[in-house]
Amino acid sequence: MLTYDSAPLKTDFEVTGPITADVFISADTPDVDLWVRLLWHPMAPRRTW
Repeated sequence: MLTYDSAPLKTDFEVTGPITADVFISADTPDVDLWVRLLWHPMAPRRTW
């Protein structure tokens, strides 16, 4: 399993429009499971997506 986490952002920012992730991977196995998640702080205002 490979996990990448970044440090919390130092300032707030706004995401406007559709959220996408362009991910390029290569694997030596016939099957690969890939998950991409966007997480925000649980105390942030609730959003409807």
